This record gives sequence, C-alpha cells and structure tokens, in this order.
Amino acid sequence: ATLMDPAAVSFVLKLGRGLHAYGYPAHRLEDALGVLSRRLGLHGQFFSMPTALFASFGEEDQRTFQIRVEPGGVNLEKLTLLDDVIHRVAAGELTVATGSARVDEIEAAPAPYGAVLATLTFALASGAASRFFGGGWREVAAATAIGLVIGLLALLAERVEGAGRVFEPTAALAAAFLAAGAARWAGGLSAYTATMAGLIVLVPGFSLTVAMTELATRNLVSGI
Repeated sequence: ATLMDPAAVSFVLKLGRGLHAYGYPAHRLEDALGVLSRRLGLHGQFFSMPTALFASFGEEDQRTFQIRVEPGGVNLEKLTLLDDVIHRVAAGELTVATGSARVDEIEAAPAPYGAVLATLTFALASGAASRFFGGGWREVAAATAIGLVIGLLALLAERVEGAGRVFEPTAALAAAFLAAGAARWAGGLSAYTATMAGLIVLVPGFSLTVAMTELATRNLVSGI
C-alpha cells in the first residue's frame, strides 16, 4: 500500500466506523486503527469521540476525515468478528479487498436469534433479576410482565425510524407506570423492586466499565 492508497484508507475508515458503532473502547479503537494503518503503509492519526471518529492520513500534507457515528449499542459478537479482521489483515492473511468485503458481511449479518426469542429473554431476565433482588412471586410476575413490554418496545425501536433515540426514557416511563399500577392493584408488591428488575436489561454495565477504562486512559470526552 502507498502512503495514501485509497483502498487502504477506505478499509481503515470502514473498520473504524464498525468498531465504534458496536462499542469498542476509545483507547483501543485509536490504538488498533493506528497499528493497522502502519501495517498497511499508512501514516494515520485517530481521535474517537462518543458520536464521531476523526482520522487523518499523511504526515505533512494530511487528509482528514470526520465520520459521524450513530452508536448502535454494544454487540460483542460483531466486535469479536471485526477484531479478528484487524488481526488477519495486519498479519497479511487477508488482503484489504477481502477484509473490506468481510466487514460488509459482518455488518449486514442479521441478529443470531429471532425477534420472538429475543423479546422473551427480556421477560426472563427481568423475572430472574427480581428474585435476585429479593422479590417474591408478586414482584417476579410484575417484573416479568414489565420485561416483556420493554422487549416489545425494543422490537418496535428497531423497526421504526427515530424510535430508538427515545427508547430508554420511554421504557423507563413504561416500567414505572406498570410497576406503580401493579403495586396499587396487588397489595404487598414492591414497586421499586419490580421497576429495577424490569429495567435490568437496560443497565449499562459493560458501557460503564468501558467508560471507567477510558477515563483511566485519559480519553476524557468518551469516558465522561
């Protein structure tokens, strides 16, 4: 690859967009793209922000790209597959063209589980979390119902343009409303436990861990 090989630059940008969208930590994203660029004969510098990725190629006569990224939520499967593409291209096992095609294939791949099963797992996770929080059968039943409703909202958010941007606050409002209604209808039910358990699938545990790591590595904008 030459210093500004268009195919190599396009591949690095495409890979960076995918890794960013699926939850790659900022410091690892910048390092991985930097290493990959050097292996491809490019002089690249990268700066990752929560909703954008800046990439500059060249030394004195630089060409800079700004990529607007809409975070798609953490997807560990696709992160693993894209990470494998990085290593294989960097090791020379895949060409840039083959690696680019592989990235397209990974991004276009459908979800491994169907909509019905995915929605039911929301209900199962919420019911189990309610018992973990010390809830009785009333809280388990209420949390399971809330989880099912949130699963249906998640399904709707995937299919209706723009709905995903208000999914979390809508889900929180629905959970609080349903839990309060259940507590009023069934005596002795803890609305707090039912609400927390119903929303457990939305708690950003992995994202919080990544954010703390980014703060520790001085990627302050992304970490905050």
